[in-house]
Amino acid sequence: MFRRSTTWLVTAMALLLAMSAFGYYRMVIWPRENFRQVCENPDSTEDELREAIHQLIAWNPNHEGFILLNSVGDDSSIPLLIRNIRRVPEADVTAGKVECTWGHCRKALVALTGEDFGYDAEKWQAWYENR
Repeated sequence: MFRRSTTWLVTAMALLLAMSAFGYYRMVIWPRENFRQVCENPDSTEDELREAIHQLIAWNPNHEGFILLNSVGDDSSIPLLIRNIRRVPEADVTAGKVECTWGHCRKALVALTGEDFGYDAEKWQAWYENR
């Protein structure tokens, strides 16, 4: 009995580890590699670049991605940027010293929308839903 439950536990832990590794690869490593490849390919289109940036910033705030969205972003970029504005640490906003990565996220939102709600994700979301 002990042997069977130990085997089940080891199998479950191995499966959980494998799923975690795959999730990390799919959400962190692959988007970075894809973004790099698209940026290095001189034949990449703006649509391909925008899609690579969207995949990159879906789970990971990215300085270069936010900067590039100023020029290649479109309406589909706005929800992802708002999602990233939600990640700005409240303590940084309150202290008035927001990291430059978040500043680029906000600048991209302003460039794409013509609006400026600072780092208030709720105001950005309300604007987006009511436009």
